[in-house]
Amino acid sequence: MGLLDIGLLKSIKDHIWAKPCHAYCAYDRIQAKLKRSKQFFKGWGFNRQGEQRKMKAALQKELLSLETMEEVQVLDLTQLHRKMWVQKRILEILEEEELYWFRRSHQNWLLKGDNNTDFFHRVANGRKRKNTIISLLDGDNLIEGDSNLVKHATDFYKTLFGPAPGNMLPLNGDLWDNGEKVDVLDNEELTKHFSEKEIKSALFQMEKNKAAGPDKIPIEFYQHCWEIIKEDILEMFGDFHSGKLDVSRLNYGIITLLPKVQEAEKIQQYRPICLLNCLYKWITKVLTLRLEPWLRN
Repeated sequence: MGLLDIGLLKSIKDHIWAKPCHAYCAYDRIQAKLKRSKQFFKGWGFNRQGEQRKMKAALQKELLSLETMEEVQVLDLTQLHRKMWVQKRILEILEEEELYWFRRSHQNWLLKGDNNTDFFHRVANGRKRKNTIISLLDGDNLIEGDSNLVKHATDFYKTLFGPAPGNMLPLNGDLWDNGEKVDVLDNEELTKHFSEKEIKSALFQMEKNKAAGPDKIPIEFYQHCWEIIKEDILEMFGDFHSGKLDVSRLNYGIITLLPKVQEAEKIQQYRPICLLNCLYKWITKVLTLRLEPWLRN
């Protein structure tokens, strides 16, 4: 997600986040508003692309008319300025199209300004087809169909990693002496309510351009819309601090398989990664930053 302009941020604030939402808790309210946001961005994206296509066609038609006129007569100053503006606007639209497909294609070796939009388009669509698992081999058996592929992958990784052993390492309370334990003041500092400053600081320290989790909302959305969403976020952190937040609704992810070799055809040739929701990573980031001073000591 690129930088959001002021008009778009105002639309998010007025038509999505400020709109009444009846929910039992802050987390439910946030999820409902995130769902509205995704629907809004989907419609906005389609409309923007459609408007740009129409504008590009109209500008190209106007440029052709000006160039045809220029062949038979000298353009006056107003017409010349108009021609220059039309050319500049067409190049801006082409650059935006190229940037969109460049990001989808993940190709970074071409120089900026090459205007290879068609190339990026083909690469992006090719990556999507290539990354789609149609079938897998299990010995001599060919496994096809979504349900069969999911079952095969689930069974394989359950066998590979085995059942969860649970906590097999209990710690003795006498392991640390009194000098190594936190005192009352330290404990109060560690367990105090989360402030807006530390929540915001953790947010803007999180890495950008990372794969989104199951909810498809990237960290850039929270960063750009912080002033709009912060009230609900602060309430959610308050629920987490008081134990009212059901963490199990956040602490889950989706397993994605990345091919380790070209033309991967067996489950062993894929590497699993787990994608977590940004809200869960945000909470863990805040906790990590709070613990850091004591861990260093």
